[in-house]
Amino acid sequence: MPLSVSKKRLLTHLTKRQRHVLDFIVNYIDENNFAPSYREIGEELGLHSPASVWEHIQNLKEKGYVQCDESARSVYPTQAVYEERGELRIPVLGEIQAGMPMTAYMDPDIMTFPGDLGLMKGRDYYALRVRGDSMIEEGIMPGDTVIAERDMEARDGDVVVALVNGEETTLKKIFREGQFVRLQPANPRMDPIYVRNVDVQGVVKAVFRKY
Repeated sequence: MPLSVSKKRLLTHLTKRQRHVLDFIVNYIDENNFAPSYREIGEELGLHSPASVWEHIQNLKEKGYVQCDESARSVYPTQAVYEERGELRIPVLGEIQAGMPMTAYMDPDIMTFPGDLGLMKGRDYYALRVRGDSMIEEGIMPGDTVIAERDMEARDGDVVVALVNGEETTLKKIFREGQFVRLQPANPRMDPIYVRNVDVQGVVKAVFRKY
């Protein structure tokens, strides 16, 4: 069911028309993972003039509710709108293997996550989609999305995004053992990986699964 932001405290000084535009933009992005075009916004509002749509967008921009540029499909709500809804917008940087190391590909995207994942505002988070089944006993399944925090010191036993030998990434629990680092899967069918050169690129703070 589409969520309405029109009754939130943050938006009380928007006109009814502006609230309609903002609701449409937010719900469109939730459903499609990209912004609507000006034409689609105009169709929703019953407006045939691009100038009229532009005027509504500029009013929302001046009030701090959207950000946009001159390119197509560039109108996005500001973070304040999502925070008012109790949500976070986090970049999705591609896929990571929960199995043997592989090269993660960069697929810049943005996803909206619910605010009940225990994440804190103002932290440097990113998300990765999971492939493989090496972390199933940690509740991380193929197709899940993990949210990792950058610039956080990993402790033994943390689930981390590990860059191995400067080339490949994997999702494992980390343990430091003398001169080696053990990257431990959470699947009894798989063996640990012992390496010397590991760069921890993030500590997993949450797992998100769509049903």
